Amino acid sequence: MYMYVRIAVLSLCALALAGCAQTPATGNTSAPRRAQHYVFDVEAENAGVDLVLNGTELAWFDGGKFWSSSIPLNDWMVSGTNTFEISVFWPEGVKFTPGISSVKIALNLNGETKQEWRLPDADETPQSWPRTISGSFRAEGFPKLLIEKASTVISSTGALPQEDQQEISTLAGELMSAFTNRDIDAIDELFKYKYADLSMARFVSTSSLKAEMDDIYREIMEKDRFAVQPLFGRYNFQSTANDFLVKAMQGRIGFPEPALVLTYREGGRTRRYEVDLYFAKIDNAWVILR
Repeated sequence: MYMYVRIAVLSLCALALAGCAQTPATGNTSAPRRAQHYVFDVEAENAGVDLVLNGTELAWFDGGKFWSSSIPLNDWMVSGTNTFEISVFWPEGVKFTPGISSVKIALNLNGETKQEWRLPDADETPQSWPRTISGSFRAEGFPKLLIEKASTVISSTGALPQEDQQEISTLAGELMSAFTNRDIDAIDELFKYKYADLSMARFVSTSSLKAEMDDIYREIMEKDRFAVQPLFGRYNFQSTANDFLVKAMQGRIGFPEPALVLTYREGGRTRRYEVDLYFAKIDNAWVILR
């Protein structure tokens, strides 16, 4: 069984906090808003699920016996209309058997169900699979994040200009050095746009989010045999979210890795902490935004 859930280095306890958001780049506090916490709750048995919100894949489950997860959406939302696509598919290598699969998906806002889907139907056949649920919801009063203000940088051919690739690679290298040197201040500086934007998305203060992430990174850095894994090749870049948000991956052919991988020893085992990196061009300069 394999599952993948993107939470953008999210500590779930942050979602329980409520506070005043801050405006990115200026640090000015905005007017208090009522906290909005959007979540997809998913239960799947003998069925695979692929969930995409606003062009970014948030979760993927290969269809093992049972999977249940609450997937926070705020980090990848926009003000106004948000679009989603949920693909439900029969597990690879499993013989089709009517009645053994079930999927329940609910879109919740602050614990209240707004939309719900249950699959399969009573007339299930092999031709019923795969299935796609497409839809949208409006987030009234949700803050306008930098993710909506970023410049489009991917050309019609799907290519990222070479000079932009170099700027992103330089930023990623600086972040790798900051982690290698255990330099929390440098990490905070490189993540300042990310922290400011995510604090607005999560309806928490930037200072509390930064303090929480600093504690997480310090704890990892104090572990036995802490290390930043070296690159195995050049970065490659993937466009997401309407061609303005760029994801950096390590470039080993056939074995893509997150742009930043931290390792340490705990309980007699080597453990990994993966940091996905998303970049955006804001005011003609590249920044780490997720």
